[in-house]
Amino acid sequence: MTGPRDAAARGGADADRGGKGPAPSRGAGLPLATPSARRVLFERLTDPEGMREVFARELLRLTEEPIRVTGCKSKLRRRRSTFEEGRLQVVYKVGVEHRGGSAREFVLLGTAPEDPGFLRSEEQRSRSLRGHPAMAPFVRPAAYVEELELALRLFPLDPDLPALADLTGADGALLLSPYLRECRAGARIEGLDWDLRKYKPFNRAVLRLTASFSGAQARSRSFYAKLFCDDRGGALHEELTALWSAARGAQSLRMPEPLGYDEGRRMLLLSEAAGPRHLIDWIKCLENREPLPAGVDLARVERCMAVAAETLEELQRSPLRPRERRDFAGELACLEKERRVLRGPPQRLHPELVRAAEALLDRLGGLAPSRQDLLPAHGGFRHKQTVGDETSLTVIDWDGLCVADPALDAATFLTRLRQEPLREPGGAPEMERLAERFRREFLSRRPEVPPSRLALYEGLVLTEGLLRSFRRATRDEEMPRRIRSLAAAAGEALDRAREGGVA
Repeated sequence: MTGPRDAAARGGADADRGGKGPAPSRGAGLPLATPSARRVLFERLTDPEGMREVFARELLRLTEEPIRVTGCKSKLRRRRSTFEEGRLQVVYKVGVEHRGGSAREFVLLGTAPEDPGFLRSEEQRSRSLRGHPAMAPFVRPAAYVEELELALRLFPLDPDLPALADLTGADGALLLSPYLRECRAGARIEGLDWDLRKYKPFNRAVLRLTASFSGAQARSRSFYAKLFCDDRGGALHEELTALWSAARGAQSLRMPEPLGYDEGRRMLLLSEAAGPRHLIDWIKCLENREPLPAGVDLARVERCMAVAAETLEELQRSPLRPRERRDFAGELACLEKERRVLRGPPQRLHPELVRAAEALLDRLGGLAPSRQDLLPAHGGFRHKQTVGDETSLTVIDWDGLCVADPALDAATFLTRLRQEPLREPGGAPEMERLAERFRREFLSRRPEVPPSRLALYEGLVLTEGLLRSFRRATRDEEMPRRIRSLAAAAGEALDRAREGGVA
Protein backbone atom coordinates (compact mmCIF):
# COMPACT_ATOMS: atom_id res chain seq x y z
CA MET A 1 0.00 0.00 0.00
CA THR A 2 2.79 2.38 0.72
CA GLY A 3 5.90 3.00 -1.31
CA PRO A 4 8.39 5.69 -2.25
CA ARG A 5 8.70 7.49 -5.52
CA ASP A 6 11.99 7.10 -7.37
CA ALA A 7 13.95 9.71 -5.42
CA ALA A 8 13.12 8.14 -2.10
CA ALA A 9 13.69 4.58 -3.28
CA ARG A 10 17.37 5.29 -2.85
CA GLY A 11 16.68 5.70 0.85
CA GLY A 12 18.17 8.53 2.86
CA ALA A 13 21.54 8.31 1.18
CA ASP A 14 20.95 11.32 -1.06
CA ALA A 15 19.34 13.45 1.60
CA ASP A 16 22.17 14.55 3.90
CA ARG A 17 24.38 16.63 1.63
CA GLY A 18 26.75 17.54 4.42
CA GLY A 19 28.64 14.25 4.21
CA LYS A 20 30.48 15.03 0.98
CA GLY A 21 34.26 15.13 0.86
CA PRO A 22 36.96 12.81 2.11
CA ALA A 23 36.25 10.62 5.08
CA PRO A 24 37.72 11.96 8.32
CA SER A 25 40.60 10.25 10.04
CA ARG A 26 40.09 8.30 13.21
CA GLY A 27 38.56 10.47 15.92
CA ALA A 28 38.85 13.58 13.75
CA GLY A 29 36.78 16.52 14.90
CA LEU A 30 35.77 15.34 18.37
CA PRO A 31 34.90 18.48 20.38
CA LEU A 32 36.95 19.46 23.39
CA ALA A 33 33.76 18.98 25.42
CA THR A 34 34.01 15.20 24.88
CA PRO A 35 34.37 13.57 28.33
CA SER A 36 37.77 11.92 28.70
CA ALA A 37 36.13 8.68 29.85
CA ARG A 38 34.33 8.44 26.52
CA ARG A 39 37.01 9.69 24.13
CA VAL A 40 38.44 6.25 23.24
CA LEU A 41 34.95 4.89 22.51
CA PHE A 42 34.00 7.94 20.44
CA GLU A 43 37.25 7.73 18.46
CA ARG A 44 36.39 4.16 17.50
CA LEU A 45 32.87 5.16 16.50
CA THR A 46 34.11 7.96 14.24
CA ASP A 47 36.87 5.94 12.56
CA PRO A 48 35.42 5.16 9.08
CA GLU A 49 37.74 2.26 8.30
CA GLY A 50 37.22 0.62 11.67
CA MET A 51 33.46 1.07 11.38
CA ARG A 52 33.49 -0.37 7.88
CA GLU A 53 34.78 -3.61 9.40
CA VAL A 54 32.08 -3.43 12.09
CA PHE A 55 29.36 -2.97 9.48
CA ALA A 56 30.73 -5.79 7.33
CA ARG A 57 30.07 -8.07 10.30
CA GLU A 58 26.97 -6.57 11.94
CA LEU A 59 24.81 -5.75 8.93
CA LEU A 60 24.63 -9.42 8.01
CA ARG A 61 22.22 -9.77 10.94
CA LEU A 62 19.74 -7.45 9.23
CA THR A 63 19.50 -9.24 5.90
CA GLU A 64 18.58 -12.68 4.65
CA GLU A 65 20.89 -12.61 1.62
CA PRO A 66 24.65 -12.15 1.16
CA ILE A 67 25.90 -8.57 1.10
CA ARG A 68 29.29 -6.87 0.89
CA VAL A 69 30.12 -3.58 2.60
CA THR A 70 32.21 -1.49 0.20
CA GLY A 71 32.81 1.70 2.15
CA CYS A 72 31.87 3.90 5.08
CA LYS A 73 31.73 7.63 5.78
CA SER A 74 30.84 9.16 9.12
CA LYS A 75 29.61 12.55 10.22
CA LEU A 76 29.04 13.70 13.79
CA ARG A 77 26.04 15.61 14.93
CA ARG A 78 27.89 18.52 16.48
CA ARG A 79 25.75 19.37 19.45
CA ARG A 80 27.78 20.49 22.46
CA SER A 81 25.23 19.39 25.06
CA THR A 82 25.22 15.85 23.65
CA PHE A 83 28.98 15.51 24.12
CA GLU A 84 28.89 17.03 27.59
CA GLU A 85 26.31 14.40 28.54
CA GLY A 86 28.77 11.74 27.37
CA ARG A 87 26.67 10.74 24.36
CA LEU A 88 27.43 10.58 20.65
CA GLN A 89 25.18 10.85 17.62
CA VAL A 90 26.75 10.00 14.27
CA VAL A 91 25.45 9.56 10.72
CA TYR A 92 27.04 6.74 8.74
CA LYS A 93 26.82 6.42 4.97
CA VAL A 94 27.57 2.81 4.14
CA GLY A 95 28.06 1.38 0.66
CA VAL A 96 26.50 -2.05 0.21
CA GLU A 97 26.61 -4.51 -2.72
CA HIS A 98 24.04 -7.27 -3.05
CA ARG A 99 22.33 -9.43 -5.69
CA GLY A 100 25.29 -9.93 -7.94
CA GLY A 101 26.88 -6.51 -7.65
CA SER A 102 23.91 -4.15 -7.26
CA ALA A 103 25.26 -1.27 -5.16
CA ARG A 104 23.59 1.36 -2.98
CA GLU A 105 24.53 3.74 -0.21
CA PHE A 106 22.50 3.47 2.99
CA VAL A 107 22.13 5.92 5.85
CA LEU A 108 22.50 4.47 9.36
CA LEU A 109 22.10 6.52 12.51
CA GLY A 110 24.31 5.58 15.42
CA THR A 111 23.81 6.59 19.06
CA ALA A 112 26.09 5.61 21.91
CA PRO A 113 26.28 4.63 24.64
CA GLU A 114 22.91 2.87 24.47
CA ASP A 115 21.26 0.01 26.30
CA PRO A 116 20.34 -3.05 24.20
CA GLY A 117 16.77 -2.53 25.38
CA PHE A 118 16.38 0.10 22.68
CA LEU A 119 15.53 -2.75 20.28
CA ARG A 120 12.36 -3.42 22.26
CA SER A 121 11.35 0.25 22.03
CA GLU A 122 11.65 0.12 18.24
CA GLU A 123 9.88 -3.23 17.89
CA GLN A 124 6.54 -1.85 16.69
CA ARG A 125 8.06 0.47 14.10
CA SER A 126 10.38 -2.31 12.96
CA ARG A 127 7.39 -4.55 12.23
CA SER A 128 5.66 -1.81 10.23
CA LEU A 129 8.75 -1.38 8.06
CA ARG A 130 8.97 -4.98 6.87
CA GLY A 131 9.05 -4.95 3.09
CA HIS A 132 9.85 -1.23 3.03
CA PRO A 133 11.35 -0.59 -0.45
CA ALA A 134 13.91 1.91 0.85
CA MET A 135 15.42 -0.80 3.08
CA ALA A 136 15.93 -3.67 0.63
CA PRO A 137 17.85 -5.97 0.96
CA PHE A 138 17.56 -5.47 4.72
CA VAL A 139 14.60 -7.03 6.52
CA ARG A 140 15.29 -5.57 9.97
CA PRO A 141 15.96 -1.84 10.50
CA ALA A 142 17.83 -1.87 13.83
CA ALA A 143 20.80 -3.56 15.48
CA TYR A 144 22.85 -3.30 18.65
CA VAL A 145 26.65 -3.61 18.72
CA GLU A 146 27.41 -4.66 22.27
CA GLU A 147 31.20 -4.10 22.21
CA LEU A 148 30.64 -0.44 21.25
CA GLU A 149 27.38 0.13 23.21
CA LEU A 150 26.10 1.30 19.82
CA ALA A 151 22.49 1.47 18.67
CA LEU A 152 22.14 1.40 14.88
CA ARG A 153 19.00 2.45 13.05
CA LEU A 154 18.64 2.06 9.31
CA PHE A 155 16.76 4.76 7.41
CA PRO A 156 13.86 5.54 7.90
CA LEU A 157 14.26 4.85 11.64
CA ASP A 158 15.35 8.07 13.38
CA PRO A 159 15.09 8.39 17.17
CA ASP A 160 14.38 12.14 16.95
CA LEU A 161 11.95 11.92 14.01
CA PRO A 162 9.56 9.08 14.90
CA ALA A 163 7.03 10.09 12.25
CA LEU A 164 9.56 9.36 9.48
CA ALA A 165 9.16 5.62 10.02
CA ASP A 166 5.46 5.88 10.86
CA LEU A 167 4.54 7.79 7.69
CA THR A 168 6.58 5.68 5.28
CA GLY A 169 5.63 2.37 6.90
CA ALA A 170 2.54 0.22 6.63
CA ASP A 171 0.47 2.44 8.96
CA GLY A 172 1.02 5.73 7.14
CA ALA A 173 -2.54 5.92 5.82
CA LEU A 174 -4.04 5.48 9.30
CA LEU A 175 -1.82 8.25 10.62
CA LEU A 176 -2.85 10.72 7.91
CA SER A 177 -6.59 10.02 7.69
CA PRO A 178 -7.74 12.33 10.53
CA TYR A 179 -6.16 15.35 8.81
CA LEU A 180 -7.56 14.93 5.28
CA ARG A 181 -10.99 16.28 4.36
CA GLU A 182 -11.52 13.41 1.91
CA CYS A 183 -11.27 10.90 4.76
CA ARG A 184 -13.49 13.00 7.01
CA ALA A 185 -16.06 12.92 4.20
CA GLY A 186 -16.00 9.11 4.19
CA ALA A 187 -13.30 8.23 1.65
CA ARG A 188 -10.50 5.79 2.39
CA ILE A 189 -6.84 6.04 1.41
CA GLU A 190 -6.19 3.27 -1.12
CA GLY A 191 -2.55 4.04 -1.82
CA LEU A 192 0.13 6.29 -0.39
CA ASP A 193 3.37 7.21 -2.15
CA TRP A 194 6.12 9.25 -0.53
CA ASP A 195 9.10 11.20 -1.76
CA LEU A 196 11.81 12.34 0.65
CA ARG A 197 12.56 15.97 -0.24
CA LYS A 198 14.84 16.96 2.64
CA TYR A 199 16.47 15.03 5.45
CA LYS A 200 18.80 16.20 8.17
CA PRO A 201 19.26 13.20 10.50
CA PHE A 202 18.36 13.75 14.15
CA ASN A 203 16.91 17.16 13.19
CA ARG A 204 14.22 17.47 10.50
CA ALA A 205 12.76 15.98 7.34
CA VAL A 206 10.30 16.94 4.60
CA LEU A 207 8.16 14.37 2.81
CA ARG A 208 5.94 14.89 -0.22
CA LEU A 209 3.03 12.48 0.12
CA THR A 210 0.54 11.50 -2.58
CA ALA A 211 -2.64 9.77 -1.45
CA SER A 212 -5.17 8.07 -3.73
CA PHE A 213 -8.72 7.68 -2.40
CA SER A 214 -11.61 5.27 -2.83
CA GLY A 215 -15.30 5.96 -3.33
CA ALA A 216 -16.69 9.31 -4.44
CA GLN A 217 -13.30 10.90 -3.73
CA ALA A 218 -11.50 8.49 -6.08
CA ARG A 219 -8.62 10.71 -7.12
CA SER A 220 -5.13 11.60 -5.93
CA ARG A 221 -3.90 14.54 -3.89
CA SER A 222 -0.41 15.56 -2.78
CA PHE A 223 0.62 17.34 0.38
CA TYR A 224 3.69 17.82 2.53
CA ALA A 225 4.69 16.52 5.94
CA LYS A 226 7.37 18.46 7.83
CA LEU A 227 8.95 16.51 10.69
CA PHE A 228 10.80 18.20 13.54
CA CYS A 229 13.07 17.01 16.34
CA ASP A 230 11.52 19.51 18.78
CA ASP A 231 8.28 21.41 19.36
CA ARG A 232 8.89 24.23 16.86
CA GLY A 233 6.38 22.68 14.44
CA GLY A 234 3.55 23.33 16.91
CA ALA A 235 4.25 27.06 17.13
CA LEU A 236 4.70 27.22 13.36
CA HIS A 237 1.36 25.50 12.78
CA GLU A 238 -0.40 27.99 15.04
CA GLU A 239 1.15 30.94 13.22
CA LEU A 240 0.52 29.52 9.75
CA THR A 241 -3.14 28.92 10.65
CA ALA A 242 -3.46 32.59 11.65
CA LEU A 243 -1.71 33.68 8.45
CA TRP A 244 -3.94 31.41 6.37
CA SER A 245 -7.00 33.20 7.78
CA ALA A 246 -5.47 36.59 6.97
CA ALA A 247 -4.45 35.51 3.46
CA ARG A 248 -8.00 34.43 2.55
CA GLY A 249 -9.01 38.08 2.41
CA ALA A 250 -5.87 39.31 0.65
CA GLN A 251 -5.53 40.32 -2.99
CA SER A 252 -2.14 38.71 -3.76
CA LEU A 253 -0.91 36.87 -0.67
CA ARG A 254 -1.23 33.12 -1.22
CA MET A 255 0.13 30.21 0.82
CA PRO A 256 -0.41 26.44 1.25
CA GLU A 257 -3.21 25.50 3.63
CA PRO A 258 -2.05 24.11 7.01
CA LEU A 259 -3.85 20.80 7.49
CA GLY A 260 -2.90 19.89 11.05
CA TYR A 261 -0.21 19.15 13.58
CA ASP A 262 0.48 15.88 15.42
CA GLU A 263 2.07 16.92 18.71
CA GLY A 264 3.19 13.43 19.72
CA ARG A 265 4.99 12.82 16.44
CA ARG A 266 6.04 16.47 15.92
CA MET A 267 4.56 16.36 12.42
CA LEU A 268 3.17 19.37 10.53
CA LEU A 269 0.96 18.72 7.47
CA LEU A 270 0.48 21.26 4.67
CA SER A 271 -1.39 21.18 1.38
CA GLU A 272 0.64 21.34 -1.82
CA ALA A 273 0.70 24.66 -3.66
CA ALA A 274 -1.29 24.10 -6.84
CA GLY A 275 -0.18 25.24 -10.27
CA PRO A 276 2.96 25.38 -12.41
CA ARG A 277 6.21 26.98 -11.27
CA HIS A 278 6.28 29.39 -14.18
CA LEU A 279 8.23 32.21 -12.55
CA ILE A 280 10.99 29.83 -11.45
CA ASP A 281 11.23 28.34 -14.95
CA TRP A 282 11.24 31.72 -16.69
CA ILE A 283 13.98 33.10 -14.48
CA LYS A 284 16.04 29.97 -15.04
CA CYS A 285 15.80 30.60 -18.80
CA LEU A 286 17.00 34.18 -18.36
CA GLU A 287 19.86 33.14 -16.10
CA ASN A 288 20.99 30.50 -18.60
CA ARG A 289 20.68 32.91 -21.59
CA GLU A 290 17.98 30.69 -23.07
CA PRO A 291 14.86 31.92 -24.90
CA LEU A 292 11.67 32.23 -22.90
CA PRO A 293 8.85 29.80 -23.76
CA ALA A 294 6.48 30.68 -26.59
CA GLY A 295 4.00 33.34 -25.52
CA VAL A 296 6.21 34.65 -22.70
CA ASP A 297 8.15 37.91 -22.98
CA LEU A 298 10.21 39.89 -20.49
CA ALA A 299 7.32 42.27 -19.83
CA ARG A 300 5.26 39.32 -18.57
CA VAL A 301 8.06 38.25 -16.22
CA GLU A 302 8.33 41.85 -15.01
CA ARG A 303 4.66 41.82 -14.08
CA CYS A 304 5.50 38.93 -11.74
CA MET A 305 7.80 41.35 -9.90
CA ALA A 306 4.83 43.63 -9.22
CA VAL A 307 2.81 40.68 -7.88
CA ALA A 308 5.74 39.62 -5.67
CA ALA A 309 6.04 43.15 -4.24
CA GLU A 310 2.30 43.31 -3.58
CA THR A 311 2.42 39.89 -1.92
CA LEU A 312 5.19 41.08 0.38
CA GLU A 313 3.29 44.26 1.22
CA GLU A 314 0.18 42.32 2.17
CA LEU A 315 2.20 39.99 4.40
CA GLN A 316 3.82 42.92 6.17
CA ARG A 317 0.47 44.66 6.72
CA SER A 318 -1.19 41.53 8.14
CA PRO A 319 -2.03 41.43 11.87
CA LEU A 320 0.14 38.34 12.41
CA ARG A 321 2.94 38.68 15.00
CA PRO A 322 5.20 35.59 14.88
CA ARG A 323 7.29 34.70 17.94
CA GLU A 324 10.61 34.59 16.08
CA ARG A 325 12.39 37.97 15.96
CA ARG A 326 15.12 39.04 13.51
CA ASP A 327 16.36 42.58 14.01
CA PHE A 328 19.49 44.16 12.53
CA ALA A 329 21.54 43.73 15.70
CA GLY A 330 20.74 40.01 15.82
CA GLU A 331 21.52 39.50 12.13
CA LEU A 332 24.84 41.31 12.51
CA ALA A 333 25.69 39.29 15.62
CA CYS A 334 25.21 36.07 13.61
CA LEU A 335 27.54 37.38 10.91
CA GLU A 336 30.14 38.38 13.50
CA LYS A 337 30.24 34.78 14.70
CA GLU A 338 31.23 33.80 11.17
CA ARG A 339 34.47 35.75 11.40
CA ARG A 340 36.06 32.49 12.46
CA VAL A 341 35.47 31.23 8.91
CA LEU A 342 38.02 33.82 7.77
CA ARG A 343 40.82 32.34 9.86
CA GLY A 344 43.13 29.53 8.80
CA PRO A 345 43.40 28.59 5.10
CA PRO A 346 41.37 31.56 3.75
CA GLN A 347 43.62 34.02 5.56
CA ARG A 348 46.76 32.32 4.20
CA LEU A 349 45.53 31.83 0.64
CA HIS A 350 43.36 34.91 0.10
CA PRO A 351 44.41 37.61 2.59
CA GLU A 352 43.00 40.43 0.44
CA LEU A 353 39.56 38.77 0.37
CA VAL A 354 39.64 38.28 4.14
CA ARG A 355 40.43 41.98 4.60
CA ALA A 356 37.53 42.90 2.32
CA ALA A 357 35.12 40.69 4.29
CA GLU A 358 36.21 42.10 7.64
CA ALA A 359 35.89 45.64 6.29
CA LEU A 360 32.30 44.90 5.29
CA LEU A 361 31.49 43.57 8.75
CA ASP A 362 32.97 46.70 10.31
CA ARG A 363 30.98 48.94 7.96
CA LEU A 364 27.74 47.13 8.75
CA GLY A 365 28.31 47.74 12.45
CA GLY A 366 28.81 51.44 11.81
CA LEU A 367 25.59 51.73 9.78
CA ALA A 368 23.25 50.03 12.27
CA PRO A 369 19.83 51.77 12.25
CA SER A 370 18.82 53.65 15.38
CA ARG A 371 15.28 52.21 15.41
CA GLN A 372 13.32 49.50 13.64
CA ASP A 373 9.64 48.68 13.21
CA LEU A 374 9.46 44.91 12.92
CA LEU A 375 6.67 43.42 10.81
CA PRO A 376 5.68 39.91 9.66
CA ALA A 377 8.34 38.42 7.37
CA HIS A 378 8.76 35.20 5.40
CA GLY A 379 12.41 34.98 6.42
CA GLY A 380 13.62 33.58 3.09
CA PHE A 381 11.54 35.39 0.48
CA ARG A 382 12.81 34.72 -3.06
CA HIS A 383 11.50 33.66 -6.45
CA LYS A 384 12.37 29.99 -5.87
CA GLN A 385 9.86 29.97 -3.01
CA THR A 386 6.94 30.75 -5.31
CA VAL A 387 4.47 28.79 -7.43
CA GLY A 388 2.60 30.54 -10.23
CA ASP A 389 2.99 33.51 -12.56
CA GLU A 390 1.82 37.13 -12.99
CA THR A 391 -1.81 36.16 -12.31
CA SER A 392 -1.08 34.64 -8.89
CA LEU A 393 1.98 33.67 -6.86
CA THR A 394 1.75 31.21 -3.96
CA VAL A 395 4.61 31.55 -1.47
CA ILE A 396 5.89 28.30 0.04
CA ASP A 397 8.39 27.17 2.71
CA TRP A 398 7.30 29.33 5.65
CA ASP A 399 9.65 27.73 8.20
CA GLY A 400 11.47 31.07 8.67
CA LEU A 401 8.30 33.02 9.55
CA CYS A 402 9.27 35.86 11.89
CA VAL A 403 9.01 39.58 12.57
CA ALA A 404 11.75 41.60 10.91
CA ASP A 405 12.52 44.90 9.25
CA PRO A 406 10.38 45.21 6.07
CA ALA A 407 13.63 45.55 4.11
CA LEU A 408 14.90 42.05 5.03
CA ASP A 409 12.57 40.03 2.77
CA ALA A 410 12.86 42.60 -0.02
CA ALA A 411 16.66 42.54 0.11
CA THR A 412 16.70 38.74 0.10
CA PHE A 413 14.48 38.68 -3.00
CA LEU A 414 16.67 41.25 -4.76
CA THR A 415 19.99 39.55 -4.05
CA ARG A 416 18.69 36.18 -5.24
CA LEU A 417 17.50 37.76 -8.48
CA ARG A 418 20.95 39.24 -9.02
CA GLN A 419 22.91 36.05 -8.39
CA GLU A 420 23.80 35.47 -12.04
CA PRO A 421 24.82 39.09 -12.80
CA LEU A 422 26.96 39.00 -9.66
CA ARG A 423 28.59 35.75 -10.75
CA GLU A 424 29.33 37.19 -14.16
CA PRO A 425 29.19 41.02 -14.24
CA GLY A 426 27.50 42.20 -17.42
CA GLY A 427 25.82 38.84 -17.95
CA ALA A 428 22.05 38.26 -17.76
CA PRO A 429 21.11 41.98 -17.97
CA GLU A 430 17.44 40.95 -17.89
CA MET A 431 17.92 39.87 -14.28
CA GLU A 432 19.17 43.32 -13.32
CA ARG A 433 16.08 44.77 -15.03
CA LEU A 434 13.81 42.45 -13.02
CA ALA A 435 15.59 43.39 -9.80
CA GLU A 436 15.16 47.08 -10.53
CA ARG A 437 11.46 46.57 -11.27
CA PHE A 438 10.95 44.76 -7.97
CA ARG A 439 12.90 47.46 -6.10
CA ARG A 440 10.70 50.22 -7.54
CA GLU A 441 7.51 48.29 -6.87
CA PHE A 442 8.44 47.53 -3.28
CA LEU A 443 9.55 51.07 -2.40
CA SER A 444 6.46 52.60 -4.01
CA ARG A 445 4.26 50.40 -1.82
CA ARG A 446 6.28 50.98 1.35
CA PRO A 447 7.13 54.72 1.35
CA GLU A 448 8.06 54.49 5.03
CA VAL A 449 11.04 52.29 4.04
CA PRO A 450 13.78 54.63 2.74
CA PRO A 451 15.90 53.37 -0.17
CA SER A 452 18.95 53.62 2.10
CA ARG A 453 17.40 51.09 4.51
CA LEU A 454 16.80 48.66 1.66
CA ALA A 455 20.40 49.21 0.47
CA LEU A 456 21.67 48.49 3.99
CA TYR A 457 19.88 45.15 4.09
CA GLU A 458 21.10 44.31 0.59
CA GLY A 459 24.62 44.80 1.91
CA LEU A 460 23.82 42.61 4.91
CA VAL A 461 22.43 39.73 2.80
CA LEU A 462 25.31 39.96 0.29
CA THR A 463 27.86 39.87 3.11
CA GLU A 464 26.15 36.78 4.52
CA GLY A 465 26.49 35.08 1.12
CA LEU A 466 30.13 36.13 0.93
CA LEU A 467 30.92 34.53 4.30
CA ARG A 468 29.21 31.29 3.22
CA SER A 469 31.33 31.28 0.06
CA PHE A 470 34.51 31.33 2.15
CA ARG A 471 33.74 27.81 3.31
CA ARG A 472 34.55 26.59 -0.20
CA ALA A 473 37.10 29.21 -1.24
CA THR A 474 40.13 26.94 -0.79
CA ARG A 475 38.64 24.08 -2.84
CA ASP A 476 36.89 25.85 -5.70
CA GLU A 477 38.78 27.98 -8.21
CA GLU A 478 35.62 29.98 -8.98
CA MET A 479 34.97 30.92 -5.37
CA PRO A 480 37.61 33.67 -5.02
CA ARG A 481 36.17 35.39 -8.10
CA ARG A 482 32.66 35.04 -6.71
CA ILE A 483 33.74 36.47 -3.36
CA ARG A 484 35.27 39.50 -5.08
CA SER A 485 32.00 40.11 -6.94
CA LEU A 486 29.96 39.77 -3.75
CA ALA A 487 32.32 42.08 -1.86
CA ALA A 488 32.08 44.72 -4.59
CA ALA A 489 28.27 44.51 -4.69
CA ALA A 490 27.98 44.63 -0.90
CA GLY A 491 30.33 47.62 -0.78
CA GLU A 492 28.28 49.43 -3.41
CA ALA A 493 25.06 48.76 -1.45
CA LEU A 494 26.61 50.08 1.76
CA ASP A 495 27.80 53.19 -0.11
CA ARG A 496 24.18 53.84 -1.08
CA ALA A 497 23.05 53.24 2.50
CA ARG A 498 25.61 55.69 3.88
CA GLU A 499 24.84 58.36 1.28
CA GLY A 500 21.12 58.07 1.99
CA GLY A 501 21.66 58.37 5.73
CA VAL A 502 20.33 55.20 7.38
CA ALA A 503 17.96 56.17 10.18
